[in-house]
Amino acid sequence: STVPPRNRQLVQEAALQPKSEWDICGGVGLVLSAGQQYVRLDGQPICFNLPDTRIPSGAVAGPASLVRNLLEGIREKQTE
Repeated sequence: STVPPRNRQLVQEAALQPKSEWDICGGVGLVLSAGQQYVRLDGQPICFNLPDTRIPSGAVAGPASLVRNLLEGIREKQTE
């Protein structure tokens, strides 16, 4: 389903710690179905139903431009 434009809000989220796939799978589905991005910090694609249910990398989610800005900010902090 799509979110009507009048109800869309800019959403940004950053999760820096590893998570269980059970903790994030619903949110990832909602983010992607709303046409937003979900990007793992390690650059790996998100994949569910693996033997190890732990997602070892943090992630950022939201509109493409905000995801890009969050990733840049996180990477800058990591190099300081």
